Amino acid sequence: MRAPNQTHIIDTDSKLVQLLRELGNERPLRRLLYLYFQTYDHIEVQQFDRWPDREITEEERARRRPSRTATRLLVYGFKGSRRRSLASIMLRPRDEPYPPRLGDVYASVQEALDPERIFLKCSTRSQVQWLGRPRKKSRPSKIICFPFIQKHHEESWMCAHAAVRMIGEWLRQTDHPICKGLERRHWTFPAIDRALGKDFPHPGLTAAEMKNAIEGMGFHVLDYNYEENPRPNYPADSIVYSYMESGIPVLVLFGLRPKRQEDAMAGHVVAVIGHTFERHAWWPEAERRYYAKLFENQPGFLKSTAWMDFLIHDDNYGPYLVMPKDFLRAGSVPPTQDAANQNTLPHAASGQLWRILVPFREGLLRSQLAEAIAFQALHDPKIKLLYDDYLDKQKVKSFWPEEFQRRRDDGRIVMRTWLVSRMELLKICEKRGPQLLHWWCKGKSTNLPKIQDLVWITEFTSPDLFASGGGILGHVVVDAKAQVQSADDFPQALQYVHLAGGFHLWSSPDGSKWMSKQPQEELSPCLTWRTREVSPTR
Repeated sequence: MRAPNQTHIIDTDSKLVQLLRELGNERPLRRLLYLYFQTYDHIEVQQFDRWPDREITEEERARRRPSRTATRLLVYGFKGSRRRSLASIMLRPRDEPYPPRLGDVYASVQEALDPERIFLKCSTRSQVQWLGRPRKKSRPSKIICFPFIQKHHEESWMCAHAAVRMIGEWLRQTDHPICKGLERRHWTFPAIDRALGKDFPHPGLTAAEMKNAIEGMGFHVLDYNYEENPRPNYPADSIVYSYMESGIPVLVLFGLRPKRQEDAMAGHVVAVIGHTFERHAWWPEAERRYYAKLFENQPGFLKSTAWMDFLIHDDNYGPYLVMPKDFLRAGSVPPTQDAANQNTLPHAASGQLWRILVPFREGLLRSQLAEAIAFQALHDPKIKLLYDDYLDKQKVKSFWPEEFQRRRDDGRIVMRTWLVSRMELLKICEKRGPQLLHWWCKGKSTNLPKIQDLVWITEFTSPDLFASGGGILGHVVVDAKAQVQSADDFPQALQYVHLAGGFHLWSSPDGSKWMSKQPQEELSPCLTWRTREVSPTR
Protein backbone atom coordinates (compact mmCIF):
# COMPACT_ATOMS: atom_id res chain seq x y z
CA MET A 1 0.00 0.00 0.00
CA ARG A 2 1.43 3.33 -1.04
CA ALA A 3 1.41 6.03 1.63
CA PRO A 4 0.28 9.55 0.70
CA ASN A 5 2.89 12.30 0.54
CA GLN A 6 0.55 14.65 2.41
CA THR A 7 -2.81 14.40 4.14
CA HIS A 8 -4.97 17.51 4.43
CA ILE A 9 -7.81 17.69 6.99
CA ILE A 10 -10.33 20.33 5.89
CA ASP A 11 -12.68 21.43 8.68
CA THR A 12 -12.76 25.23 8.15
CA ASP A 13 -13.23 27.54 5.17
CA SER A 14 -9.74 29.00 5.60
CA LYS A 15 -8.09 25.57 5.37
CA LEU A 16 -10.01 24.82 2.18
CA VAL A 17 -8.95 28.14 0.61
CA GLN A 18 -5.33 27.51 1.63
CA LEU A 19 -5.37 24.02 0.07
CA LEU A 20 -6.84 25.34 -3.19
CA ARG A 21 -4.08 27.93 -3.43
CA GLU A 22 -1.43 25.30 -2.86
CA LEU A 23 -2.80 22.93 -5.46
CA GLY A 24 -3.65 25.53 -8.11
CA ASN A 25 -6.46 25.26 -10.69
CA GLU A 26 -8.78 26.82 -8.19
CA ARG A 27 -12.15 27.02 -10.00
CA PRO A 28 -12.99 23.36 -10.77
CA LEU A 29 -11.44 22.07 -7.56
CA ARG A 30 -13.23 24.72 -5.52
CA ARG A 31 -16.60 23.68 -6.95
CA LEU A 32 -16.09 20.02 -6.09
CA LEU A 33 -14.46 20.37 -2.68
CA TYR A 34 -16.99 22.98 -1.53
CA LEU A 35 -19.81 20.56 -2.36
CA TYR A 36 -18.21 18.00 -0.06
CA PHE A 37 -17.25 20.48 2.66
CA GLN A 38 -20.87 21.71 2.93
CA THR A 39 -22.18 18.14 3.22
CA TYR A 40 -19.78 16.42 5.64
CA ASP A 41 -18.42 17.28 9.09
CA HIS A 42 -14.98 17.48 7.54
CA ILE A 43 -13.14 16.10 4.52
CA GLU A 44 -9.76 14.45 4.18
CA VAL A 45 -7.62 14.93 1.05
CA GLN A 46 -4.76 12.47 0.56
CA GLN A 47 -2.11 13.75 -1.84
CA PHE A 48 0.09 11.34 -3.82
CA ASP A 49 2.87 13.15 -5.71
CA ARG A 50 4.77 11.88 -8.77
CA TRP A 51 1.87 9.74 -9.92
CA PRO A 52 2.42 8.30 -13.47
CA ASP A 53 0.47 10.26 -16.07
CA ARG A 54 -0.71 7.83 -18.74
CA GLU A 55 -1.35 10.57 -21.30
CA ILE A 56 1.95 10.53 -23.25
CA THR A 57 2.25 10.55 -27.02
CA GLU A 58 3.24 7.57 -29.13
CA GLU A 59 6.39 9.43 -30.18
CA GLU A 60 7.44 9.86 -26.55
CA ARG A 61 6.77 6.22 -25.87
CA ALA A 62 8.78 5.16 -28.95
CA ARG A 63 11.77 7.22 -27.75
CA ARG A 64 11.42 5.53 -24.36
CA ARG A 65 11.08 8.81 -22.62
CA PRO A 66 9.86 8.48 -19.03
CA SER A 67 6.17 9.17 -18.60
CA ARG A 68 5.17 12.50 -17.11
CA THR A 69 4.09 12.45 -13.52
CA ALA A 70 1.04 13.99 -11.93
CA THR A 71 -0.52 14.44 -8.50
CA ARG A 72 -3.30 12.11 -7.43
CA LEU A 73 -5.84 13.27 -4.83
CA LEU A 74 -8.13 10.89 -2.96
CA VAL A 75 -10.99 12.61 -1.12
CA TYR A 76 -12.88 11.16 1.86
CA GLY A 77 -15.85 12.58 3.74
CA PHE A 78 -16.58 12.11 7.46
CA LYS A 79 -19.92 12.23 9.26
CA GLY A 80 -19.32 11.29 12.86
CA SER A 81 -17.34 8.05 12.75
CA ARG A 82 -18.50 7.19 9.24
CA ARG A 83 -15.95 7.54 6.44
CA ARG A 84 -16.92 7.58 2.78
CA SER A 85 -14.81 7.55 -0.39
CA LEU A 86 -15.83 10.55 -2.48
CA ALA A 87 -13.47 11.33 -5.33
CA SER A 88 -10.35 10.34 -7.22
CA ILE A 89 -8.71 13.35 -8.89
CA MET A 90 -5.62 13.59 -11.06
CA LEU A 91 -3.79 16.93 -11.30
CA ARG A 92 -1.56 17.18 -14.36
CA PRO A 93 1.93 18.71 -13.86
CA ARG A 94 2.23 22.46 -13.53
CA ASP A 95 3.10 23.95 -16.92
CA GLU A 96 4.15 27.52 -16.27
CA PRO A 97 2.62 30.04 -16.54
CA TYR A 98 -0.51 27.89 -16.35
CA PRO A 99 -1.79 26.14 -13.22
CA PRO A 100 -2.06 22.34 -13.17
CA ARG A 101 -5.06 20.91 -15.00
CA LEU A 102 -7.52 18.30 -13.84
CA GLY A 103 -7.10 14.99 -15.61
CA ASP A 104 -9.49 12.13 -14.85
CA VAL A 105 -11.93 13.07 -12.08
CA TYR A 106 -14.31 10.50 -10.66
CA ALA A 107 -16.42 12.25 -8.06
CA SER A 108 -19.41 10.84 -6.19
CA VAL A 109 -21.90 13.60 -5.48
CA GLN A 110 -24.99 11.65 -4.46
CA GLU A 111 -24.99 13.09 -0.95
CA ALA A 112 -23.29 16.37 -1.77
CA LEU A 113 -26.13 17.53 -4.06
CA ASP A 114 -29.68 18.12 -2.86
CA PRO A 115 -31.49 14.84 -3.68
CA GLU A 116 -34.79 16.71 -3.86
CA ARG A 117 -33.52 19.12 -6.53
CA ILE A 118 -30.63 17.52 -8.44
CA PHE A 119 -30.94 14.49 -10.72
CA LEU A 120 -27.84 12.95 -12.34
CA LYS A 121 -29.33 11.21 -15.35
CA CYS A 122 -26.09 10.30 -17.17
CA SER A 123 -24.20 8.81 -14.25
CA THR A 124 -22.29 5.55 -14.37
CA ARG A 125 -20.64 3.29 -11.83
CA SER A 126 -17.01 4.17 -12.45
CA GLN A 127 -14.27 1.92 -11.15
CA VAL A 128 -11.70 3.69 -8.98
CA GLN A 129 -8.62 2.41 -7.12
CA TRP A 130 -8.44 3.72 -3.53
CA LEU A 131 -4.83 3.44 -2.40
CA GLY A 132 -5.50 5.13 0.91
CA ARG A 133 -7.49 2.18 2.23
CA PRO A 134 -6.07 -0.83 4.09
CA ARG A 135 -4.59 -3.48 1.80
CA LYS A 136 -7.51 -5.90 2.11
CA LYS A 137 -9.86 -3.16 0.87
CA SER A 138 -7.58 -1.66 -1.77
CA ARG A 139 -9.28 -3.39 -4.67
CA PRO A 140 -11.09 -1.10 -7.15
CA SER A 141 -14.32 0.44 -5.87
CA LYS A 142 -17.23 1.75 -7.88
CA ILE A 143 -18.76 5.17 -7.36
CA ILE A 144 -21.72 6.69 -9.17
CA CYS A 145 -20.61 9.73 -11.16
CA PHE A 146 -20.10 11.24 -14.59
CA PRO A 147 -16.35 11.58 -15.31
CA PHE A 148 -14.95 15.12 -15.45
CA ILE A 149 -11.89 15.97 -17.58
CA GLN A 150 -10.11 19.23 -18.39
CA LYS A 151 -8.04 20.33 -21.36
CA HIS A 152 -4.23 20.39 -21.00
CA HIS A 153 -3.89 24.06 -20.06
CA GLU A 154 -5.75 27.33 -20.16
CA GLU A 155 -4.78 28.47 -23.68
CA SER A 156 -4.67 25.11 -25.46
CA TRP A 157 -8.12 25.46 -27.10
CA MET A 158 -8.84 21.80 -26.39
CA CYS A 159 -12.22 22.11 -24.67
CA ALA A 160 -13.73 19.98 -27.43
CA HIS A 161 -11.19 17.23 -26.74
CA ALA A 162 -12.17 17.30 -23.07
CA ALA A 163 -15.89 17.07 -23.90
CA VAL A 164 -15.34 14.15 -26.30
CA ARG A 165 -13.18 12.41 -23.68
CA MET A 166 -15.95 12.76 -21.12
CA ILE A 167 -18.29 10.97 -23.53
CA GLY A 168 -15.61 8.33 -24.12
CA GLU A 169 -15.12 7.69 -20.41
CA TRP A 170 -18.87 7.46 -19.91
CA LEU A 171 -19.03 4.94 -22.79
CA ARG A 172 -16.16 2.90 -21.36
CA GLN A 173 -17.90 2.24 -18.05
CA THR A 174 -21.64 2.54 -18.61
CA ASP A 175 -24.06 -0.28 -19.38
CA HIS A 176 -26.57 1.92 -21.23
CA PRO A 177 -28.50 0.06 -23.98
CA ILE A 178 -27.19 2.35 -26.75
CA CYS A 179 -23.64 1.19 -25.85
CA LYS A 180 -24.44 -2.49 -26.37
CA GLY A 181 -21.82 -4.14 -28.54
CA LEU A 182 -19.51 -1.12 -28.72
CA GLU A 183 -15.78 -1.26 -28.07
CA ARG A 184 -14.87 -0.16 -24.53
CA ARG A 185 -11.49 1.48 -25.16
CA HIS A 186 -9.79 4.31 -23.28
CA TRP A 187 -9.97 7.51 -25.36
CA THR A 188 -7.04 9.81 -24.54
CA PHE A 189 -6.36 13.23 -26.07
CA PRO A 190 -3.71 11.78 -28.45
CA ALA A 191 -6.04 8.92 -29.39
CA ILE A 192 -8.75 11.40 -30.42
CA ASP A 193 -6.31 13.27 -32.68
CA ARG A 194 -4.99 10.03 -34.18
CA ALA A 195 -8.53 8.88 -34.95
CA LEU A 196 -9.06 12.15 -36.85
CA GLY A 197 -5.72 11.87 -38.68
CA LYS A 198 -4.21 14.85 -36.86
CA ASP A 199 -0.96 15.45 -35.02
CA PHE A 200 -1.17 15.81 -31.26
CA PRO A 201 -1.73 18.34 -29.82
CA HIS A 202 -4.17 19.72 -32.37
CA PRO A 203 -5.62 23.10 -31.30
CA GLY A 204 -9.35 22.60 -31.06
CA LEU A 205 -11.96 20.62 -32.96
CA THR A 206 -14.71 21.76 -35.27
CA ALA A 207 -18.26 20.50 -34.78
CA ALA A 208 -17.74 18.10 -37.70
CA GLU A 209 -14.55 16.74 -36.12
CA MET A 210 -16.27 16.26 -32.78
CA LYS A 211 -19.02 14.38 -34.58
CA ASN A 212 -16.46 12.19 -36.38
CA ALA A 213 -14.63 11.46 -33.13
CA ILE A 214 -17.83 10.33 -31.38
CA GLU A 215 -18.79 8.24 -34.41
CA GLY A 216 -15.34 6.64 -34.14
CA MET A 217 -16.43 5.36 -30.73
CA GLY A 218 -19.24 3.46 -32.44
CA PHE A 219 -22.14 5.87 -31.94
CA HIS A 220 -24.47 7.37 -34.50
CA VAL A 221 -24.46 11.11 -33.78
CA LEU A 222 -27.63 13.19 -33.93
CA ASP A 223 -26.65 16.68 -35.05
CA TYR A 224 -29.14 19.47 -34.32
CA ASN A 225 -27.72 22.42 -36.25
CA TYR A 226 -28.98 25.77 -34.95
CA GLU A 227 -26.59 27.77 -37.12
CA GLU A 228 -28.50 26.71 -40.23
CA ASN A 229 -31.91 26.84 -38.54
CA PRO A 230 -31.80 29.36 -35.67
CA ARG A 231 -35.57 29.24 -35.11
CA PRO A 232 -36.54 25.54 -35.22
CA ASN A 233 -40.03 24.30 -34.49
CA TYR A 234 -38.80 22.07 -31.67
CA PRO A 235 -37.18 23.92 -28.71
CA ALA A 236 -33.59 23.12 -27.83
CA ASP A 237 -34.33 22.59 -24.14
CA SER A 238 -36.86 19.85 -24.95
CA ILE A 239 -34.35 18.07 -27.20
CA VAL A 240 -31.63 18.20 -24.55
CA TYR A 241 -34.00 17.07 -21.80
CA SER A 242 -35.45 13.99 -23.54
CA TYR A 243 -32.02 12.49 -24.29
CA MET A 244 -30.50 13.47 -20.97
CA GLU A 245 -33.55 12.04 -19.14
CA SER A 246 -32.90 8.83 -21.11
CA GLY A 247 -29.46 8.64 -19.49
CA ILE A 248 -27.58 9.89 -22.58
CA PRO A 249 -25.16 12.82 -22.17
CA VAL A 250 -25.62 15.69 -24.61
CA LEU A 251 -22.96 18.09 -25.91
CA VAL A 252 -24.05 21.72 -26.32
CA LEU A 253 -21.92 23.93 -28.59
CA PHE A 254 -22.31 27.69 -28.41
CA GLY A 255 -20.54 30.82 -29.59
CA LEU A 256 -18.40 33.09 -27.43
CA ARG A 257 -18.57 36.81 -28.09
CA PRO A 258 -15.17 38.18 -29.20
CA LYS A 259 -13.43 40.76 -27.04
CA ARG A 260 -12.91 42.97 -30.08
CA GLN A 261 -15.33 43.49 -32.93
CA GLU A 262 -12.75 42.53 -35.57
CA ASP A 263 -12.00 39.16 -33.90
CA ALA A 264 -13.66 35.99 -35.15
CA MET A 265 -16.24 34.33 -32.91
CA ALA A 266 -14.85 31.38 -30.98
CA GLY A 267 -16.86 28.48 -29.63
CA HIS A 268 -17.16 26.39 -26.48
CA VAL A 269 -18.82 23.09 -25.57
CA VAL A 270 -20.28 21.69 -22.34
CA ALA A 271 -21.67 18.27 -21.46
CA VAL A 272 -25.25 18.12 -20.10
CA ILE A 273 -25.53 15.27 -17.59
CA GLY A 274 -28.59 15.98 -15.42
CA HIS A 275 -31.11 18.56 -14.28
CA THR A 276 -32.49 20.40 -11.31
CA PHE A 277 -36.15 20.33 -10.28
CA GLU A 278 -38.01 23.24 -8.72
CA ARG A 279 -41.34 21.91 -7.48
CA HIS A 280 -42.50 25.40 -6.42
CA ALA A 281 -41.99 26.97 -9.87
CA TRP A 282 -44.56 29.67 -10.61
CA TRP A 283 -43.93 30.31 -14.29
CA PRO A 284 -45.05 27.03 -16.02
CA GLU A 285 -48.77 27.63 -15.56
CA ALA A 286 -48.70 31.39 -15.08
CA GLU A 287 -47.09 31.95 -18.48
CA ARG A 288 -49.96 30.31 -20.36
CA ARG A 289 -52.57 32.23 -18.43
CA TYR A 290 -51.02 35.70 -18.39
CA TYR A 291 -49.75 35.49 -21.99
CA ALA A 292 -52.38 33.24 -23.52
CA LYS A 293 -52.27 35.10 -26.84
CA LEU A 294 -48.72 33.89 -27.44
CA PHE A 295 -49.78 30.24 -27.22
CA GLU A 296 -52.76 30.25 -29.58
CA ASN A 297 -50.81 28.39 -32.28
CA GLN A 298 -48.54 26.43 -29.91
CA PRO A 299 -48.92 22.71 -29.05
CA GLY A 300 -51.45 22.15 -26.32
CA PHE A 301 -49.24 20.88 -23.53
CA LEU A 302 -46.81 22.10 -20.87
CA LYS A 303 -43.13 21.25 -21.26
CA SER A 304 -41.62 19.37 -18.34
CA THR A 305 -38.48 21.52 -18.72
CA ALA A 306 -40.44 24.46 -17.30
CA TRP A 307 -39.70 23.13 -13.80
CA MET A 308 -35.97 22.63 -14.24
CA ASP A 309 -32.54 23.83 -15.34
CA PHE A 310 -29.68 21.67 -16.58
CA LEU A 311 -26.68 20.21 -14.80
CA ILE A 312 -23.43 20.42 -16.78
CA HIS A 313 -19.70 19.71 -16.80
CA ASP A 314 -17.74 22.77 -17.99
CA ASP A 315 -14.03 22.01 -18.19
CA ASN A 316 -13.19 25.67 -17.42
CA TYR A 317 -15.36 26.06 -14.32
CA GLY A 318 -15.86 22.58 -12.94
CA PRO A 319 -18.30 19.67 -12.59
CA TYR A 320 -21.94 19.59 -11.55
CA LEU A 321 -22.77 23.21 -12.35
CA VAL A 322 -26.25 24.55 -13.16
CA MET A 323 -26.93 26.00 -16.63
CA PRO A 324 -30.24 27.91 -16.97
CA LYS A 325 -32.42 26.39 -19.66
CA ASP A 326 -32.98 29.90 -21.04
CA PHE A 327 -29.35 29.84 -22.14
CA LEU A 328 -30.37 27.42 -24.89
CA ARG A 329 -31.67 30.17 -27.14
CA ALA A 330 -30.68 30.16 -30.79
CA GLY A 331 -30.08 33.27 -32.86
CA SER A 332 -28.78 36.72 -32.07
CA VAL A 333 -29.81 38.99 -29.22
CA PRO A 334 -30.31 42.77 -29.04
CA PRO A 335 -26.99 44.65 -29.00
CA THR A 336 -25.86 46.75 -26.07
CA GLN A 337 -23.82 49.95 -26.07
CA ASP A 338 -20.29 49.68 -24.69
CA ALA A 339 -19.65 53.02 -23.03
CA ALA A 340 -15.88 52.49 -22.96
CA ASN A 341 -15.23 52.33 -26.70
CA GLN A 342 -18.63 53.34 -28.11
CA ASN A 343 -18.76 50.13 -30.14
CA THR A 344 -21.99 48.21 -30.51
CA LEU A 345 -21.41 44.70 -29.21
CA PRO A 346 -23.77 41.75 -28.74
CA HIS A 347 -24.84 41.00 -25.20
CA ALA A 348 -22.09 38.81 -23.77
CA ALA A 349 -24.25 36.87 -21.33
CA SER A 350 -26.70 35.42 -23.81
CA GLY A 351 -24.38 33.57 -26.19
CA GLN A 352 -25.55 31.89 -29.36
CA LEU A 353 -26.45 28.22 -29.62
CA TRP A 354 -24.64 26.48 -32.45
CA ARG A 355 -25.13 22.74 -32.24
CA ILE A 356 -26.51 19.97 -30.06
CA LEU A 357 -24.66 16.65 -30.52
CA VAL A 358 -26.21 13.46 -29.15
CA PRO A 359 -24.44 10.05 -29.14
CA PHE A 360 -27.17 7.65 -30.25
CA ARG A 361 -27.86 4.43 -32.16
CA GLU A 362 -28.63 4.37 -35.84
CA GLY A 363 -32.15 3.39 -36.84
CA LEU A 364 -33.92 4.73 -33.73
CA LEU A 365 -36.63 7.39 -33.73
CA ARG A 366 -35.56 10.84 -32.60
CA SER A 367 -37.08 12.13 -29.39
CA GLN A 368 -39.09 14.94 -30.99
CA LEU A 369 -40.78 12.51 -33.41
CA ALA A 370 -41.58 10.07 -30.60
CA GLU A 371 -43.13 12.88 -28.55
CA ALA A 372 -45.08 14.14 -31.57
CA ILE A 373 -46.46 10.61 -32.09
CA ALA A 374 -47.58 10.47 -28.45
CA PHE A 375 -49.20 13.90 -28.75
CA GLN A 376 -50.96 12.86 -31.98
CA ALA A 377 -52.30 9.72 -30.31
CA LEU A 378 -53.50 11.73 -27.32
CA HIS A 379 -55.61 13.98 -29.56
CA ASP A 380 -56.60 11.48 -32.24
CA PRO A 381 -60.42 11.68 -32.65
CA LYS A 382 -60.84 7.92 -32.95
CA ILE A 383 -58.90 7.23 -29.75
CA LYS A 384 -60.89 10.00 -28.04
CA LEU A 385 -64.09 8.30 -29.19
CA LEU A 386 -62.92 4.91 -27.88
CA TYR A 387 -61.97 6.49 -24.56
CA ASP A 388 -65.27 8.34 -24.12
CA ASP A 389 -67.19 5.20 -25.10
CA TYR A 390 -65.22 3.18 -22.56
CA LEU A 391 -65.92 5.64 -19.73
CA ASP A 392 -69.63 5.69 -20.56
CA LYS A 393 -70.05 1.92 -20.80
CA GLN A 394 -67.98 1.12 -17.74
CA LYS A 395 -69.62 3.95 -15.78
CA VAL A 396 -66.25 4.95 -14.39
CA LYS A 397 -66.83 7.31 -11.48
CA SER A 398 -63.48 8.84 -10.62
CA PHE A 399 -62.02 12.31 -10.40
CA TRP A 400 -58.97 11.49 -12.55
CA PRO A 401 -60.57 10.73 -15.94
CA GLU A 402 -62.43 14.03 -15.78
CA GLU A 403 -59.23 15.81 -14.68
CA PHE A 404 -57.31 14.23 -17.57
CA GLN A 405 -59.91 15.24 -20.17
CA ARG A 406 -60.07 18.78 -18.85
CA ARG A 407 -56.28 19.19 -18.81
CA ARG A 408 -55.92 17.63 -22.26
CA ASP A 409 -58.52 19.86 -23.87
CA ASP A 410 -57.29 23.16 -22.39
CA GLY A 411 -53.59 22.44 -23.11
CA ARG A 412 -52.48 22.28 -19.47
CA ILE A 413 -51.22 18.71 -19.43
CA VAL A 414 -47.53 17.99 -18.81
CA MET A 415 -45.67 15.67 -21.18
CA ARG A 416 -42.41 13.89 -20.30
CA THR A 417 -40.67 11.68 -22.89
CA TRP A 418 -37.63 9.45 -22.51
CA LEU A 419 -36.06 6.28 -23.95
CA VAL A 420 -36.08 3.07 -21.90
CA SER A 421 -35.14 -0.56 -22.42
CA ARG A 422 -37.63 -3.37 -21.97
CA MET A 423 -36.14 -4.24 -18.56
CA GLU A 424 -36.29 -0.60 -17.43
CA LEU A 425 -39.93 -0.41 -18.52
CA LEU A 426 -40.63 -3.54 -16.49
CA LYS A 427 -39.13 -1.87 -13.40
CA ILE A 428 -41.27 1.22 -14.00
CA CYS A 429 -44.37 -0.99 -14.21
CA GLU A 430 -43.48 -2.79 -10.99
CA LYS A 431 -43.29 0.52 -9.12
CA ARG A 432 -46.23 2.49 -10.50
CA GLY A 433 -47.38 1.13 -13.85
CA PRO A 434 -50.77 -0.46 -14.53
CA GLN A 435 -51.03 -4.21 -14.01
CA LEU A 436 -51.73 -4.98 -17.65
CA LEU A 437 -48.63 -3.13 -18.84
CA HIS A 438 -46.61 -5.11 -16.29
CA TRP A 439 -48.10 -8.32 -17.73
CA TRP A 440 -47.16 -7.20 -21.23
CA CYS A 441 -43.56 -6.41 -20.25
CA LYS A 442 -43.16 -9.92 -18.88
CA GLY A 443 -44.22 -11.29 -22.29
CA LYS A 444 -46.89 -13.63 -20.86
CA SER A 445 -49.47 -13.13 -23.60
CA THR A 446 -49.27 -14.25 -27.22
CA ASN A 447 -52.14 -11.91 -28.08
CA LEU A 448 -49.88 -8.88 -27.75
CA PRO A 449 -47.06 -7.67 -29.99
CA LYS A 450 -43.59 -8.38 -28.65
CA ILE A 451 -42.22 -5.37 -26.85
CA GLN A 452 -39.06 -4.01 -28.47
CA ASP A 453 -35.68 -3.83 -26.74
CA LEU A 454 -35.91 -0.01 -26.78
CA VAL A 455 -39.08 2.07 -26.60
CA TRP A 456 -39.95 5.73 -26.12
CA ILE A 457 -42.35 6.30 -23.25
CA THR A 458 -44.33 9.52 -22.80
CA GLU A 459 -46.07 10.25 -19.51
CA PHE A 460 -49.06 12.58 -19.21
CA THR A 461 -49.85 14.25 -15.93
CA SER A 462 -51.20 17.46 -14.43
CA PRO A 463 -48.93 20.29 -13.24
CA ASP A 464 -49.84 19.61 -9.60
CA LEU A 465 -49.03 15.91 -9.82
CA PHE A 466 -45.82 16.56 -11.76
CA ALA A 467 -44.56 19.16 -9.30
CA SER A 468 -45.29 16.93 -6.31
CA GLY A 469 -43.75 13.84 -7.89
CA GLY A 470 -47.11 12.09 -7.64
CA GLY A 471 -49.00 9.83 -10.02
CA ILE A 472 -49.64 10.07 -13.74
CA LEU A 473 -52.79 10.41 -15.81
CA GLY A 474 -51.64 8.15 -18.61
CA HIS A 475 -48.77 7.20 -20.86
CA VAL A 476 -47.97 6.15 -24.40
CA VAL A 477 -45.34 3.61 -25.50
CA VAL A 478 -43.79 4.08 -28.96
CA ASP A 479 -41.60 1.57 -30.79
CA ALA A 480 -38.15 3.23 -30.96
CA LYS A 481 -37.29 1.21 -34.08
CA ALA A 482 -40.44 2.07 -36.03
CA GLN A 483 -39.81 3.16 -39.63
CA VAL A 484 -41.98 6.29 -39.75
CA GLN A 485 -41.19 9.75 -41.05
CA SER A 486 -43.93 11.86 -39.45
CA ALA A 487 -46.41 11.87 -36.59
CA ASP A 488 -49.23 11.32 -39.10
CA ASP A 489 -48.05 7.70 -39.37
CA PHE A 490 -48.40 7.18 -35.63
CA PRO A 491 -50.46 3.93 -35.82
CA GLN A 492 -47.38 2.20 -37.26
CA ALA A 493 -45.21 3.22 -34.29
CA LEU A 494 -47.73 3.20 -31.45
CA GLN A 495 -47.57 0.13 -29.21
CA TYR A 496 -49.59 0.98 -26.15
CA VAL A 497 -51.83 3.68 -24.67
CA HIS A 498 -52.96 3.88 -21.05
CA LEU A 499 -55.28 6.66 -19.87
CA ALA A 500 -56.84 7.54 -16.52
CA GLY A 501 -59.77 5.36 -15.51
CA GLY A 502 -58.27 2.01 -16.54
CA PHE A 503 -58.36 2.47 -20.32
CA HIS A 504 -55.79 0.35 -22.18
CA LEU A 505 -55.15 0.21 -25.91
CA TRP A 506 -52.63 -1.98 -27.75
CA SER A 507 -51.58 -2.40 -31.33
CA SER A 508 -52.29 -5.92 -32.55
CA PRO A 509 -49.28 -8.15 -33.37
CA ASP A 510 -49.64 -7.47 -37.10
CA GLY A 511 -50.22 -3.74 -36.53
CA SER A 512 -53.54 -3.72 -38.44
CA LYS A 513 -55.86 -3.36 -35.47
CA TRP A 514 -55.98 -1.92 -31.98
CA MET A 515 -57.25 -3.88 -29.02
CA SER A 516 -58.62 -2.56 -25.74
CA LYS A 517 -58.91 -4.45 -22.46
CA GLN A 518 -61.82 -4.18 -20.07
CA PRO A 519 -60.88 -4.01 -16.36
CA GLN A 520 -63.68 -6.30 -15.14
CA GLU A 521 -62.47 -9.21 -17.26
CA GLU A 522 -60.41 -11.83 -15.48
CA LEU A 523 -56.65 -11.37 -15.95
CA SER A 524 -55.25 -14.73 -17.06
CA PRO A 525 -52.66 -16.06 -19.51
CA CYS A 526 -55.45 -16.34 -22.12
CA LEU A 527 -56.66 -12.74 -22.21
CA THR A 528 -60.04 -11.91 -23.73
CA TRP A 529 -59.89 -8.90 -26.02
CA ARG A 530 -62.51 -6.63 -27.48
CA THR A 531 -61.09 -5.74 -30.90
CA ARG A 532 -61.83 -2.63 -32.93
CA GLU A 533 -60.14 -1.56 -36.09
CA VAL A 534 -58.84 1.98 -36.16
CA SER A 535 -57.51 3.36 -39.42
CA PRO A 536 -54.65 5.87 -39.55
CA THR A 537 -55.69 9.48 -39.25
CA ARG A 538 -54.30 12.00 -41.73
